[in-house]
Amino acid sequence: MQNAPLFTSSIKPQYTKVQKDGLRYEKRVQSHVQKLLTGRDGLSALFNPWVLYHNRSDGPTAANFCQPDIVLAGQGRVWIIECKLTHTNDSWQQLRLLYEPVLRKIYPKGTQFALVEVCKWFDPHTRYNETYYYCEDIFNAEIGRLGIHIYKPRGRSS
Repeated sequence: MQNAPLFTSSIKPQYTKVQKDGLRYEKRVQSHVQKLLTGRDGLSALFNPWVLYHNRSDGPTAANFCQPDIVLAGQGRVWIIECKLTHTNDSWQQLRLLYEPVLRKIYPKGTQFALVEVCKWFDPHTRYNETYYYCEDIFNAEIGRLGIHIYKPRGRSS
């Protein structure tokens, strides 16, 4: 995991209102998780870490980057958390098909992985590529399964 790639400093993204709302929500989730970490010894958090990886199909010199929203690590476990305003199958694709395989290459063999989508708005009828479960407590997320945690911050809406 590393600092932001150089190409990100030359890009000034133009976000839609929905994207801006999503980024605000993500920051609120990150702040909430940071507070929850207080007093939990042995756990560390990375927020929006840039991860460099190589994909064999792109050739040996091609560099790719991904950026999970939250990575918690400690005690032989890694939690990969994707924040979405609205429950969506996009989170499954990011968590299961990108972040998990990439991070499995970084952490020691035998590390256990838990995947969690944190969302504000949940619709159980949304098509999802995997059977998920309701994850009431992020820190007790089930190993190997994908959990959905609903977080609705109080105060100003995001």
